[in-house]
Amino acid sequence: RANSGSREERRSARSILVTMGLAAKLDQQARRVILFLLLATLALQISWVLPLFGVAQTPAARHLVRMVIKWFLFVVFIRMMRSGTAGLGWRELGFRNDGWRDRAKQLGLAVALTAPVAVVFAASPTLQNLVLRNLDGGAAGTMPGSAGHLFGNIFGIMFGSIIFGIIAVAFTAAFVEELFWRGYALAVLPARVGLFGAVTIASALFALTHTYLGLSAVVLTFGGGIALSLVYWWRRSLLLNIAIHFLSDVAAPIYVLSKL
Repeated sequence: RANSGSREERRSARSILVTMGLAAKLDQQARRVILFLLLATLALQISWVLPLFGVAQTPAARHLVRMVIKWFLFVVFIRMMRSGTAGLGWRELGFRNDGWRDRAKQLGLAVALTAPVAVVFAASPTLQNLVLRNLDGGAAGTMPGSAGHLFGNIFGIMFGSIIFGIIAVAFTAAFVEELFWRGYALAVLPARVGLFGAVTIASALFALTHTYLGLSAVVLTFGGGIALSLVYWWRRSLLLNIAIHFLSDVAAPIYVLSKL
């Protein structure tokens, strides 16, 4: 009977040690995720800091700087994945391999979820002005008053085609931002700080990447970040999130430009 009690105590001690080790691992992962997202958020502030030093003065240059930073961060993240530093696999991040039929369903769902947002956007001059400000690279001052200004100074110079430019910028934003601020954040943080805490942290850092557009944009993207986080938690599909983000970022500027 004494030996039985001793074995139970040893098993209990081992169980406690395993639990403590798992908790420590989750803490370390959570700190790593938050640090990476914080550094990514700070890195993206370069696009509006550089003009203060006479660099990246044009909207095209500011958009190009943000794109380069995002793809650089993606390369860093790839190295983290390959080295095991990220501590996750691609499927855990939301890249499901469920076949073309499932992907088609995800894209159809993305269109259905984006449609109400498009209706709200079309009825909101405030949102449309924010998109104009984004097209102008977050520059201070009066909004551009003509399509000629936009074509001449933004995506036309940057890519030779404004539509191609919008698509390139939108894809970069949708892919990289959803991978980091939804996939990576929500694959790790909920287990440590709960869903509410994870969504709040990820959405706040995501919103801060839009400080170059002003306080109203930060508030709106914080709300958008929460919505996208909940969609991701609901479906656990990064493809769906990327599609929603991409469709929104493409449709909004095209609509605004068509009204000029």
